[in-house]
Amino acid sequence: MEKFQRINRVGEYWKKKYGAKTYKLIFKGKFTCPNIDGTLSDKGCIYCNMKSLEPLIENENIEEHIKYLEDRNNAKLFYAFFQDYSSTYPINSIKNKYEYLKELYTKSIENDKIVGISVSTRPDCIDTNILDILSELNKDVIIELGLQTTNQNDITWMNRGYENEIFVKSVELIKSYGFEVVTHMILGLPEENNHTIIANAKFLNDLNINGIKFHQLMVLKSTELELLYKNNEIEILSIDEYFRRVALFISHLDKNIVVHRLYGDAPKKDLIEPTWCINKTSIQDKLFAYLEKNNIHQGCNINIS
Repeated sequence: MEKFQRINRVGEYWKKKYGAKTYKLIFKGKFTCPNIDGTLSDKGCIYCNMKSLEPLIENENIEEHIKYLEDRNNAKLFYAFFQDYSSTYPINSIKNKYEYLKELYTKSIENDKIVGISVSTRPDCIDTNILDILSELNKDVIIELGLQTTNQNDITWMNRGYENEIFVKSVELIKSYGFEVVTHMILGLPEENNHTIIANAKFLNDLNINGIKFHQLMVLKSTELELLYKNNEIEILSIDEYFRRVALFISHLDKNIVVHRLYGDAPKKDLIEPTWCINKTSIQDKLFAYLEKNNIHQGCNINIS
């Protein structure tokens, strides 16, 4: 099996779906999170430093950014992508959040080369009013939800702020609109083991999740996790151990689930550990070499007890 066939990757998926190379355009919004603004907590998730995700491209320069990606990456079509904080949860000073979201989302898809919109948020920040707004755009819609794990002790440790059942109900509601759901999962949490990795994969398979983004646990500056790391209270995965764990997950992942990301990265100015994630091209090549060496492909272990 060739390396590009070992994983159902988003680039190939979009090329088959749209007939052309498709990229994401990152948009900004005035968003926050109920886990930060005091609604649930004022601490946020233990690893969260949202400043590190702030887009470099302003919404007003989107035509320029399209031209850049066309020239640099031969991109032809695009998704409008909102990824900062919970991108369905405007800041408290905005009086009518639904009017704000409708205007923001509508403006983001004005260019004819934009085929869809992708919104990253929490499952407890989704309701029918928001989904109705997205439905009225008449574009393909992806909702990205941060699950990270289904293990209860790790959920408490990271201060996620919602139970797994909330995630399940949100996925069911989103899929009732015909939208795709992409789930974020973190590898390297304190209580993670082979059993929890396989259980996480089965959980997503059973929900018929459309896509997945893998992240390794990363220590970023100005987070609670930074303090734990400096006090030697948390270990960060080596690149070899990350490859083993992500390969195990992939081997138990339904082959129809589209892999949107194989590992996380962060700006050098914010990243403490792991530093191995800086060279993205090298990581990708090494990961596929690992899969090939160990004869692993997506879903190959699903029927193995």
